Amino acid sequence: MKTFFVAIPLALTLLTSTVLFSQGEAGTIVHEIIEAKSISQNPGGEDATRHIAIYLPPAYESSTSRYPVVYWAHGFGMTPADSLFYSISRWPGQNIDTWLGFLDKAITQNVIAPIIMVFVDNTTEYGGSNYANSKLTGNWEDLMAREVVQYIDQRYRTLASKDSRGIAGFSMGGYGALRLAMRYPDVYGAVYAHSPAIGALTHGFSLANRSAFELAAKAGTIKDLNASFMSKAIIAYGRTFTPNLGKPPFYCDLPLTIENDVWIIHDDVLKIWHDNTLVGLVDHHIDGLRKLNAIKFDWGRHDIPYITASNRTLTNKLLSYGVYHHAEEYNGGHGIPKFTDDGPYLTEMLPFFNDHLIFEKDQ
Repeated sequence: MKTFFVAIPLALTLLTSTVLFSQGEAGTIVHEIIEAKSISQNPGGEDATRHIAIYLPPAYESSTSRYPVVYWAHGFGMTPADSLFYSISRWPGQNIDTWLGFLDKAITQNVIAPIIMVFVDNTTEYGGSNYANSKLTGNWEDLMAREVVQYIDQRYRTLASKDSRGIAGFSMGGYGALRLAMRYPDVYGAVYAHSPAIGALTHGFSLANRSAFELAAKAGTIKDLNASFMSKAIIAYGRTFTPNLGKPPFYCDLPLTIENDVWIIHDDVLKIWHDNTLVGLVDHHIDGLRKLNAIKFDWGRHDIPYITASNRTLTNKLLSYGVYHHAEEYNGGHGIPKFTDDGPYLTEMLPFFNDHLIFEKDQ
């Protein structure tokens, strides 16, 4: 396949844009860079320059049709040096080139009618934004649910309605997708979360994970944290939800610290952490959840243990409130192949949005 990269200027917040053209009946990827107002004022030093990649379906340029939009939330673990131009997840295969061919294939095979799909860079210095507003790192929730949605609706031929707008994500992005959907049911109509993280504090990502908390509590630099994925995730979570601008080096409070080999539980911090898990958020956003047209999440039986356990807790929590949703545990793990013919993106995620978003032909 021959490709061409063409730089085109756009006004306002757009700094540069590159369009990937493919010969034949194929979609395109548009790369844009914006200066995000939502995170421009943050004491944590996060860069407001953000990559956005937009998948446009085959025949977009030659038609006048309008399309539903699915927003994608990537997982934790990238660094600011990782560009959305090349990768949207720390997991192999989840890069823009893979998505281009994958979405073209899904549309050609009638797995889903033509859609627009938007990928937003939520990388931070410590691995990820958790898709939430923070007094330290910036208002990433506002970026995803307001700023980028308005930006896309103004510049592309979208069906600018919650009924034609979905959000999906993997791992931290699965958490972000569910968080954003329940908090902004006026923006998103349907949500699909694959292996959503941060489900509950009663499992793995919890006080039981003493070794990760010990490293987080004792580390002096971000390099120290790089020895443990979970320790870095803990600090990123703290910087999001319990920032403390007077507490270097990481400027956040943790619910569990160690002093003179004695563990100390900080109940006030723990409550905030719990309230921002998916299980905790459900208690405060039942009305939002009930306004959604469709909810689905899945996870592996051999996933990261806290993800398996917390998603079981999450589905039971939703059932206790009578919130209708689809929840599935499959025989697999966190890093299973996702873009294969029998993978969950082709067999589950895209058919879900095909069934639950309103397309132009349906209006």
